[in-house]
Amino acid sequence: MTNFFSKKSNSRFTRLLEWGRLLLLTGSAQLLIQCLSFASGILVIRLLPIQEYAIYTLANTMLGTIALLADGGVATGAMSIGGKVWQDPSRLGRVMATAMQLRRKFVRYALLCVLPILYYLLNQHGASPLMIICVIVTLLPAIVASITGEILEVAPSLNQDVKALQKLQIINSGARLLFTSAFLFAFPFAALAILVPGICQYWKNLQLRRVAAKYADSDAEEDPEVRSEMISIVRRILPMSLYFSISSQLTIWLIGIFGDVESIAQIGALSRLAMVLTIITSIYGALIVPRFARLPDDRTLLTQRFILIQVGFTLIASVIMLLVYLFPEQLLYILGANYEDLTKEVVLICAGSLLAMISAALYSLNSSRAYVLHPGVHIPFNLLVLVLSIVIFPPTSTLNALYINLMRAVFGPLIQNLIFFRYSRLKLSHQ
Repeated sequence: MTNFFSKKSNSRFTRLLEWGRLLLLTGSAQLLIQCLSFASGILVIRLLPIQEYAIYTLANTMLGTIALLADGGVATGAMSIGGKVWQDPSRLGRVMATAMQLRRKFVRYALLCVLPILYYLLNQHGASPLMIICVIVTLLPAIVASITGEILEVAPSLNQDVKALQKLQIINSGARLLFTSAFLFAFPFAALAILVPGICQYWKNLQLRRVAAKYADSDAEEDPEVRSEMISIVRRILPMSLYFSISSQLTIWLIGIFGDVESIAQIGALSRLAMVLTIITSIYGALIVPRFARLPDDRTLLTQRFILIQVGFTLIASVIMLLVYLFPEQLLYILGANYEDLTKEVVLICAGSLLAMISAALYSLNSSRAYVLHPGVHIPFNLLVLVLSIVIFPPTSTLNALYINLMRAVFGPLIQNLIFFRYSRLKLSHQ
């Protein structure tokens, strides 16, 4: 009996050591990556005039919208299906090839939908036709890179090749910082600030192909069965992707339509501070989500892990919120003199971003298991909350836009919990 408990204790201790090592290595590298990315973002804020930074913010928002529309749930489907065949390079290669084909198809429709909107918003806020053309042209490398980058990471992520992924991220982030500082000191234009990350990401994707080839057959053809299964997932996720393509950037969309150039720049700068949270989400995406996707269909086990992850995120969010509430002026000093008076706004965007982080973390867990609530329920509820928020807080100022963002974010974690427990009750059983 003693021997049994000794073995069990050793097993738990070994797992704790493994997780400690992974978190230390991943966390250290991710901290470096995010520090480099954060420095690049702050340089852009400080070096671009407010008008140029407003244009940069609008263009980046549209880039995010295009990326979401071009995905439509394809990456989620690739992770979900790939999690079942991750040890078979041939089958995993077919999953990735199928995902690539679907993404190339979706990006065409995304461009047709989003580029006219970008043109309208830039024109409305005083950009010249030449500047608009330059911005759209410089977006293209980033758009092309976004089609393939996330799919190429599926195979190494499922095989937990964290070291290779982080090495590429460090080089990519360092190159962005170097070239951003070099170009913007001499030529402080939004188009250059957009072009540099796209070119760096394109190089990163070339290297990612070599890493992915270790785990998945790079010459694999599209698989009709995989395509059918992936489209089934996409059909459930696509309506939500369409919704999220707007709602995830809604604060900037609203300010872009109803606000002025200064408000756009303020929201963009404050959002850059919130990007620090990607340190947490990147570690989470690299370590937790792939492992959760690989767990067996055991309701008890999945529920325990889901709750544990949620508690961890809540504790982290509480500590961050307290620090921002106590030291807003020190935080705003990073952004420069143009944004030093936004003390109330920085607290609001932090609260909304932390709630959104928790919601996104739970959404990633649900999506990795293909647990997706029917959009006919999810979207109307969120639209109702949005309409009520806009009625209460007309989005004509930075402060009101942030109140809308916070009011919407409150419901995210609740909805994701309802989705998980509904699916676990209907689809899974205790084992």
